[in-house]
Amino acid sequence: MTDIARRSLTIEPDPALVREGPRHVSAAEMEDEVGFAEELDKVLGTASVKATAWLKQRKAMLDQLIAVRDKAIGLIRALSGENGSAVDGIQQVPTAEQTPGRPRNRLSRPAAHSKHRKRSRPPLSAEARGRIAAAQRERWAKVRNETKK
Repeated sequence: MTDIARRSLTIEPDPALVREGPRHVSAAEMEDEVGFAEELDKVLGTASVKATAWLKQRKAMLDQLIAVRDKAIGLIRALSGENGSAVDGIQQVPTAEQTPGRPRNRLSRPAAHSKHRKRSRPPLSAEARGRIAAAQRERWAKVRNETKK
């Protein structure tokens, strides 16, 4: 085995990191550590109180916005006089009290007059179907004649 391989296999601790025996902590160092811990506790306590207050303010603002939205929808319904057909396209934002699952009201459903609804065509008469079939047979015959040449 080479010398490099032997060095890589042996693990020796760094002498700067190894302590010999118990370390003596002076009273001044102890006071500094305690003072730092107390200051850190004050800072973290203040941050926690502020975060809690911000969350309460956010919830209060959300409740106010929901109340304003509900009042606006009610006014639109009253003005339209058609049981809210003017607000069918408005999507209602779920609140914390609502549970997941099937929607309970009309506002959370998409509008009935969707662009993707399939349009039905009137039925073709027998004469029209015959003309279409004859025209298609002519097209096929033309293609067959061109491939034979």
